[in-house]
Amino acid sequence: MNLVGTHSWAETLDRLVFDSFELARFLSADILPEAGASAQGTHTASPCLWDLGAGAGLPGIPLRIVWPRGEYWLVEAREKRAIFLSTVLTRIALPGTHVFRGRAEAFMPGRQADCVISRAFMPWPKLLRLVRPYLAPGGYVILLTKEDIEPGTRNAPGPATGWRIRASARYRVGADMRRFYALTTERD
Repeated sequence: MNLVGTHSWAETLDRLVFDSFELARFLSADILPEAGASAQGTHTASPCLWDLGAGAGLPGIPLRIVWPRGEYWLVEAREKRAIFLSTVLTRIALPGTHVFRGRAEAFMPGRQADCVISRAFMPWPKLLRLVRPYLAPGGYVILLTKEDIEPGTRNAPGPATGWRIRASARYRVGADMRRFYALTTERD
């Protein structure tokens, strides 16, 4: 369906799916541990996660295969991709995994997330402004990026933005260094 830019299953696994497995490790170890609470003690064993701009289901679908906790919403505005995601969920049993076909702005009102995941959905400063009103107290925004976000530098989370980096991880995929950042609001 030409949903991703890779040309073989091996390239897709190496370049795209591997992120999902690293994300599962990051969520379990640093963000939403199995014990049922985050470091702040605010999350339950059944967190609500939103994957905004879910695209072809990466990292969401492989993540849910290895990390099935809570409710996970794949939010995708593009019809072709949303139909693909819905089709996958009819063929693979991933309990607690749902697809919302539409814009994030239409999905979020009346809901609250413990964790919002973003992989190239929009520039992260804009994303933080968009989701802040819908993030549960003690909640996180997880950014998957190739860029360093250094505290104290221009455009970095910190007191001026009302956000801070709570946890981060780096890992290598081929020649690329990739990063996860878990951001939480300064009020938490």
